[in-house]
Amino acid sequence: MNIQEELRINGHQPTVGYAGTDMAAFFQGLMDRYKCKCSPFMLSLAYTYGVIQGKREERAKKKNKKVGNYGGVLP
Repeated sequence: MNIQEELRINGHQPTVGYAGTDMAAFFQGLMDRYKCKCSPFMLSLAYTYGVIQGKREERAKKKNKKVGNYGGVLP
């Protein structure tokens, strides 16, 4: 995994968790519960990275399903 490439890709995604949104309340709840000192922006990056990884996994499933060799493990 190339961190610089992942950050570049993540930079094209919308930022989530603006004040007054449900995601902002969720992020604040996480920070309160786990006594985390991280910023909501960092949580937004982590959340967006998870979304990107989920999309990659779904694309791999579809691609391998067409080929007929998806065994539940990503290449």
